[in-house]
Amino acid sequence: MAGVTDRTSSSHPPGPVKVHVTGSSRLGEAYIDTLRHASNFQLVENSNQAHVVLCMIEDVEDLACLAISKTNAAILSHCPTKNVELERECLEAGALGHLEGRIEPKELVAWIRWAANRANELDSMMDHGLSIDFAAREVRWNGLNLGLPPREYEVFAYLANYPGRVIPRRQIEQHIWEGQLPPDSRTLDVRIANIRKVLVQAVGDEPGPNIETIEKIGYRLNLP
Repeated sequence: MAGVTDRTSSSHPPGPVKVHVTGSSRLGEAYIDTLRHASNFQLVENSNQAHVVLCMIEDVEDLACLAISKTNAAILSHCPTKNVELERECLEAGALGHLEGRIEPKELVAWIRWAANRANELDSMMDHGLSIDFAAREVRWNGLNLGLPPREYEVFAYLANYPGRVIPRRQIEQHIWEGQLPPDSRTLDVRIANIRKVLVQAVGDEPGPNIETIEKIGYRLNLP
């Protein structure tokens, strides 16, 4: 299994979690059956009705199903076997998490609930004027694209996974640079400083999102 790994959250959409399964993978029917019998889940036929869309991908031709990432649903992609290139393309196309191989029912349910929680958190961010287009790799404030460079976007998007929570710098560095930075590197600090400059220019004197430094620990994304 790859992609996002922290599936803990304290909130979820009210009522049953609505799930749409799309794509051509042979595992799709098994997962549909699992979700049909899971507590507090509802399968829907239209992605526009869903909290979560599970895209079953077998090859690059199936990536078209990720086009629904422009809806309000959270997207999970799934490949029946490990495929690093497909994983990368799925995540770049807007999937919040990527699954591989046969997923046990309890694990599948946990992933779906996590994705539903993430969709709820993203809706909350939009209520504060902040939105992230994962497919286009853009951060927007009140509809304005902030134009963050690739690495700055990745840092901001990662912090946005945990709004209001302190994230250790080593955790951020490991996720973004995969352990390739030396222990005394200031690379993350530079990226954070760049993001702050962009936020100040975009927000001005109005209350807006900000990245707080927690001394000797890490950073926290605060929403207005």
